[in-house]
Amino acid sequence: MTNDPLTIRNVSGLLDAPNGDLWINGETGVARIASDEMQHALADSHYVIKVQSLEEGDLAGGRSIHARPSAVVDSTGRFWFSVSRYLVFQDPQGFADRHSPATTSIRDIKADGILLKPGQAAPAGTHTLSIDYLGVQLAAPEQVRYRYRLLGEDLSWRDAGTGTEAIYTGLKNGTYQFEMMASNGAGVWTGLPQPLAIKVLPFFYQTLWFKALSGIVLVSTAWLLVRLRVRIAEAELRARLSGRYRERIRIARELHDTLLQDFHGLMFQFQAGRNLIDRRPEEAMLSLDEAIADTKKALTTSRDAIQDLRSEPSAAGDLAELIKTASQELAHAGDEDNEPPKFELIEEGEPRELSPAIRDEVHRVALEILRNAYRHAGAHRIEAEIRYGNGALRLRIRDDGKGIPPEVLKEGRKPGHWGLRGIRERAERIGARVDFWSETAAGAEVQIEIPGSIAYERSPNGVWSRLLRKVRNRARYY
Repeated sequence: MTNDPLTIRNVSGLLDAPNGDLWINGETGVARIASDEMQHALADSHYVIKVQSLEEGDLAGGRSIHARPSAVVDSTGRFWFSVSRYLVFQDPQGFADRHSPATTSIRDIKADGILLKPGQAAPAGTHTLSIDYLGVQLAAPEQVRYRYRLLGEDLSWRDAGTGTEAIYTGLKNGTYQFEMMASNGAGVWTGLPQPLAIKVLPFFYQTLWFKALSGIVLVSTAWLLVRLRVRIAEAELRARLSGRYRERIRIARELHDTLLQDFHGLMFQFQAGRNLIDRRPEEAMLSLDEAIADTKKALTTSRDAIQDLRSEPSAAGDLAELIKTASQELAHAGDEDNEPPKFELIEEGEPRELSPAIRDEVHRVALEILRNAYRHAGAHRIEAEIRYGNGALRLRIRDDGKGIPPEVLKEGRKPGHWGLRGIRERAERIGARVDFWSETAAGAEVQIEIPGSIAYERSPNGVWSRLLRKVRNRARYY
């Protein structure tokens, strides 16, 4: 049994070569069966004999239909065959030399034109890797053909024809194996004794140790940012509690210094009225009327102080809404016999989200300014203006009332009152600048300016500016 039955069909000539090979002239032309194939067939009756069909050159074309036998050997040992219309001869010894396997080897390896030593890795960033190889078959060197592949890059063999150089560009870092095979022209392929190992070095940032170090740095940075955020939150909470405590101290001081004095004075007024009832009833009535008016003022002052004491920081709502709400409450809490001033709010620029702590403090300052305007200025019109700028947040409140006395502006407070001083203390606490303008009978104007890096929750310059702002706030709170 053979792998090509047509080669042994209508055989008209058989010849035994000195090396044991069997030459056949059959229907399709001359074929050859190697001696070792014959030995296998004799040892195993089921063995499929591999037949080498010589389908190229003069030996192809089928046997002659006239010659019998169609294959003979002459005195010099050459084999003669009758093929088609020709007579051809073949030296079996020379044929064996020409069809011997080719010898393969690697001549050199170059990385971007630089010759690499045996075992040397290609440097990081290598763009072009070239491999020179060679297959030697001295009997018929022109018939040598090549194919190669680079394991890790090629999915299949590349047919190189007669080329003896493999070129690769843009290889990633890593380890590869280069394989090549050379054919002797008669269908016999010979590979390298062992695959060629090729290593392309990585850049430092592609190494395992660098990736591990980067992971550690990333995790450490995330942990530090979390810790910093927690400390910032703690600092903000302490700042709020500290501000609330200072506010209660201020209110308690005002209750002690102002309300107690007012009530003490009222006690003397009522006592004087009581003493005058029997002797001078008219003077007693005037004294009691003054005491009642002073009592109303004391109650208003007490209500304002208690309202400040009970008020909590605003949890939600923007600054404009908080100021509108405060204005409406103050308007409804005024004297019912007099019409409240007309209030108008103006916003300039794109509204921005404020830091909660800043928003609470600005709201309290605005509440104190509005309270003075509604209760003491005798104004007909009150305006509030909020300007959102990239560099700063500005709040300006003006009225057309009787103004602030020059001596009060100079001293920074009215005897027995703490409103202006409280406004300045709040502004200083949040890093803001406060300015007062006033003329007698021409109204008053108060402006608060806060740097944008402090006021805004999200700075337009990005995450780092926001982080810097929080760190500054944290330092300020401490």
